[in-house]
Amino acid sequence: EIERLRCSAEGIARTLDEFVQNLRETELPNDASTTANILGQMNTFQEDFRIIVRRGFDLLKSVRQADTKPNAEQLSPTRVHNVTSVQRTLLQLEDTEKRFDKFWPTHEFRLQHCLQLRQFEEDFKK
Repeated sequence: EIERLRCSAEGIARTLDEFVQNLRETELPNDASTTANILGQMNTFQEDFRIIVRRGFDLLKSVRQADTKPNAEQLSPTRVHNVTSVQRTLLQLEDTEKRFDKFWPTHEFRLQHCLQLRQFEEDFKK
């Protein structure tokens, strides 16, 4: 489960990085449907991201409780490793989120305005 979380986190980080790079390198779309599609993709990415973070915190809670013994105050080496691995993955997700949060608000604003303009243009043509 820990490895699956790590792979999911790496996958979403890579996907978001590619998405951001693509948005930086291309011009704004020339039609409303493409613009709306990009905004929809972002909503999907954000929901996937929230799901992975939630899974990470659930897994961390589970790992912390998995090795509980009534008399033992110390953590077993395996448990320490598992807790550390999950915490590291959650930190990587947080870094990914921070990088994205620096980029997205401005670009989202531009896309929203682009969408309004394209919708106006399409309505005007009708």
